[in-house]
Amino acid sequence: MMCATLAESRSRHRGTEWLQAAEDLGALLSSRFSRSDGRVLRSVNRGDTKAVVLGYSSDVAWMMEAFVRLAECTGDSDWLAKAATLAGQLLELFADHESGGLFTTGSDAEELVVRPREIYDNVIPAASSVAAGTLVRLATLLGRDDLAAAAGRLLAAGSTLYVKAPTAVPALLGRR
Repeated sequence: MMCATLAESRSRHRGTEWLQAAEDLGALLSSRFSRSDGRVLRSVNRGDTKAVVLGYSSDVAWMMEAFVRLAECTGDSDWLAKAATLAGQLLELFADHESGGLFTTGSDAEELVVRPREIYDNVIPAASSVAAGTLVRLATLLGRDDLAAAAGRLLAAGSTLYVKAPTAVPALLGRR
């Protein structure tokens, strides 16, 4: 979230220090918070150099958001490629193909009695809210209809809440 905010701040304020901080943080996220196969990881234990806990859908969505913002600010296609890889990971591991939306945990995570889903935006927007807007922008940048369709499915999954409880999904409403 911080990386995306730094990159967006740079685009609004034109300061090179914002962009450098965003790129440095993006590089850190890419190197320390993902396995060699690209799977996003959640946290780093004190003294460790690499994260060890599998990331949640929100971790993947925010990292994808950060990389898209970096691509938009820098024009660097490497950030777009990383974001596209994360989009694939998000849709493969976290998509709820029956009800729409995203599960909190990946299909590769430890099996739980009930697989949780984060539906509502709280202080931090839900993963599906972040992912919907990011997928639309990424689809536009890459010319990929499949990513636009995935964003549409996320928006459709929240459509009941738009009407019945719009204050429960303000970030998702902003993505419509």
